[in-house]
Amino acid sequence: MTLLDFCEIVLSSSGERLPAPGRSRSITNLGISLSPLFANILKVWSAPYRWYGSMHTHSMDVKTLIGKDKREAQGDATRLALVDSARELFGERGYAATSIEEVAARAGVTKGAVYHHFGGKANLFQEVYEEVMREVSDQVVSKFNEPDHWVALTSGCQLMIDAQLDHAVRRIALNDARSVLSYDVVHMIESRYGAVGIRGALRKAMHGGVIEPQPLRPLALLLAGALSEACFYVADAEDPKQAREEVGRLVVRLLEGLKTRPKSRVPSGTDSVPEPESSLNR
Repeated sequence: MTLLDFCEIVLSSSGERLPAPGRSRSITNLGISLSPLFANILKVWSAPYRWYGSMHTHSMDVKTLIGKDKREAQGDATRLALVDSARELFGERGYAATSIEEVAARAGVTKGAVYHHFGGKANLFQEVYEEVMREVSDQVVSKFNEPDHWVALTSGCQLMIDAQLDHAVRRIALNDARSVLSYDVVHMIESRYGAVGIRGALRKAMHGGVIEPQPLRPLALLLAGALSEACFYVADAEDPKQAREEVGRLVVRLLEGLKTRPKSRVPSGTDSVPEPESSLNR
């Protein structure tokens, strides 16, 4: 095969043609046709490299995604380790006696990791406090879900006190939370994990006819606040055991005051006015 034959084959593949048969078929007469010729040759030669480049780029993208997922997983593990170590130390020593360096050392990370994930000691404490209250709420909700509405309400309220009197929980939730965190933050967390369970138990008891219909939300907040203060009373008492017994009896009496009473006889010619149904859901 001559060079001209090769050029004709390559050019024809790109839609180009050599000079007509009547013209001299020499390299010098190819003219403008040389540009597509060399372009086509370059395209053929570079095809394997373009394929390799695209595969290499795809490989780099996959590696980047894998690396990102790995870093995120490591970050989550570091965050959990810091919360766990902080919870142990805050529960053992209290907030003031625990340093960021000690938390980081127990978690096996650097001090900078605390600032990276939480911004500071107070934010780390808030994370710990919320975790503690969430666990207390999970314990209490199991009691509030008892099939007997009265047993659910009374036993749930009693457990709500006992769960917060655990040594580590008491130190975090009762001793330190209100001094370290703002009122708004403490109120938000207590409402989220405290009053919610009580509200559900009260709603069931009302609909089951166990207690009188009442405005639900304020009643739940009042009861949750009373139980919270009862925890402080027992924790600060000289005789915590006696104080706990006193509080336990008072909680039952308080709840008994909400129980449904037998309907009084309605005088002839008058109608009883039941509590509006909408009040049960407020």
